[in-house]
Amino acid sequence: QSLTQKTSQRSSRVGTRSEQCYTMAEIDFLIIIGGYLSVCGGVKVATVEVDTLHLAAHTSDHFLSVTIDAGVIGEHLDPVQNFTPPRLLNMARLLAPAVWRLGGTSEDYVIFNHSMNASQSRLDRDVAVLTANQWDKINCFSRDAGWHLIYGLNALLRTKEGRWDSTNAEQLLNYTSNKEYTVSWELGNEPDLFYEHSGPNVTASQLAKDFKTLRSILNRFPSLGKASESFHVKLAGPDTATLTRDNYFRDFLQELGDGVVDAVTWHQYYENGHTAKEKDFYNPDLLDGLIGSLAGARETAKKYSPSSEIWLGETSSAYGGGASNLSDTFIAGNLWLDKLGLAALNNYTTVCRQTFVGGNYALLDRDLHPLPDYFTSVLYKRLMSSKVLYVKGSLDRHRTVRVYAHCSNQTNYPNGHVTFIVINLTNETVQLKFPDTLTDQPLHLYLLTPGGDGIQSKQIMLNGKLLELDNDMVPSMPGKEIAAHTNIQFPSLTYGYVVADAKAEACM
Repeated sequence: QSLTQKTSQRSSRVGTRSEQCYTMAEIDFLIIIGGYLSVCGGVKVATVEVDTLHLAAHTSDHFLSVTIDAGVIGEHLDPVQNFTPPRLLNMARLLAPAVWRLGGTSEDYVIFNHSMNASQSRLDRDVAVLTANQWDKINCFSRDAGWHLIYGLNALLRTKEGRWDSTNAEQLLNYTSNKEYTVSWELGNEPDLFYEHSGPNVTASQLAKDFKTLRSILNRFPSLGKASESFHVKLAGPDTATLTRDNYFRDFLQELGDGVVDAVTWHQYYENGHTAKEKDFYNPDLLDGLIGSLAGARETAKKYSPSSEIWLGETSSAYGGGASNLSDTFIAGNLWLDKLGLAALNNYTTVCRQTFVGGNYALLDRDLHPLPDYFTSVLYKRLMSSKVLYVKGSLDRHRTVRVYAHCSNQTNYPNGHVTFIVINLTNETVQLKFPDTLTDQPLHLYLLTPGGDGIQSKQIMLNGKLLELDNDMVPSMPGKEIAAHTNIQFPSLTYGYVVADAKAEACM
């Protein structure tokens, strides 16, 4: 139900406690902090219940990850500059550990040639060459950033019989193995749309056979995909653009069977970037569309490839390069944080944000300066752990105040702390009422609001302070301590984090 609907239904039943306009169930293992709504002096008060005894799901330490489009291969000046700018590396390190996917539509038009130099790497309009020198720089960047590279191989290299021609891929794999680089792999980008991109119509059945071929080749290189004891993905796919078109996603997994891919991947965008409107970015119905898709893909993957992880292999607010002056502004944080909250609850282990740099949906602009979603992502990394808690109603539809919870990142907060994501989609201030059991100790608030230009600002403020680089370095971004037993207000169309010493048993 919407905020207005819930308020009208409950306002007649809301009582007071110590002259405060809220009600609270007396449940030993539930903390009430933000779910149903009441009205107090014109201010809406939100409360929810979070189970602090049990974990609802697990993600991973690389849950929030990124992509860079393969179109940068063969383009040496803009915007990545062969992965060498110091600012690019500085920005990347703050998102570590992370997977970074180097892929996209362009990956199916890239070939590897270790004997060519950079000046020769653009053969023609449709084919780019990945040189050995570029590959070395890509892998050095990955190592220095603390990221793990997953690279998309060209699936449109075909034999006369229609099978995947693995010859060029094997050259790259041999070179990678000889250099002792640690890389994971994909094969093809959005194969359910190949025919729309003037490529051959590769059926789901044929692509599954091609993946089996690639898996048998990768088995000859046991060290290629091994990043750490906690990361075991060597091959991921199918990276479909949709879940339903021609049943490609389902048919691929059914033909593939279990044990071939280590991660099942699909792509998600809310809408077309060329037609997106500002109001879409705070429309709960648009956000709710993801709920069923996440669960449906997870169940399909579980049925046909139960040993695999499930990833959002490429995702952002709007496809087609993003929506200019929307996907790259403060208001896009609504969609980004909500997506992270929902994916975590559905046991997704990786969400690859399109993109780190490049396009209107990037975390960094063309000059490698951080956009609002970058700062929001850095805070997510600092504050959230892989342990997911269930907030009552967090999978319900029509929520205009959306709250998610994880155990806090123990690098920055002790055991037992809980970090809440709070998103206020309403046009009014919402007050979060925390019970005494949660507020015996001060809370830490990370309230994110737009800089100049309102909700379409390309700047963001943390607790009223503008976030900007200082000598190419990101500021420390501390939280604001809120005194015990104090209410917290989230203004209209803002979002952020609240950290509480909940003494949560699930987080010990």
